[in-house]
Amino acid sequence: MVWVGGVCCLVLALVRAGGSAHTDADNPTESPQELFTAALGSGALPRPPATPITPADRSIPALTSQADATCEAAALKLIAHPETDTAMVRRVLRQTPSPRARAVAAIGLGRRKDLESLDDLVDALADRSLVVRTRSIWAIRRILHNPYLHFQPDAPASIRDSQLKALRRECAFAKKAYAIRKWYADRGLFPGTRGPDGRPLCPLVLERSPRPAAATGKADRP
Repeated sequence: MVWVGGVCCLVLALVRAGGSAHTDADNPTESPQELFTAALGSGALPRPPATPITPADRSIPALTSQADATCEAAALKLIAHPETDTAMVRRVLRQTPSPRARAVAAIGLGRRKDLESLDDLVDALADRSLVVRTRSIWAIRRILHNPYLHFQPDAPASIRDSQLKALRRECAFAKKAYAIRKWYADRGLFPGTRGPDGRPLCPLVLERSPRPAAATGKADRP
């Protein structure tokens, strides 16, 4: 009976803890702007310049592990905040000196499936951090609904550069294809609807489809 009572107490404690965490998530105490500032490492941490930084060539001093963890914690809260604007998450990916916060931002953009974030995520594939590259390709695959897009985040730089060029073309093609579908949808038309002259009504034209990306054999997870 003592053992059963102990188990019941443990289960009750876990339920209460889960309920408390859920309440905190539903009622965040910090605003998105405060979390955004913390994720960028402002204040005591090196603050990045106002202009976006190229992930391939960051001149920001490396953070201590504690500062990196602080930025990561703020980024985690930011992507979970119900009022967070996607543009804020993109800026964290571009500007924070924290690799862990950049990785979190990439996951946040992937979960939002925001097509406008593709360019920033593709740029992040040149990040010097392996975890950022890994999370960024996961996000791109999720946004494009293709878990087998070919990019090896742990490959040598020369191989990654070649794969990145092909991926840029594929992402540009996907964005244009989406714009065409949206053009028809906004007008209540079926995609590919043609006019009296037999030509598609949409002024946007897809020149040609990129070569299919090679499958990696398995889909990754964040």
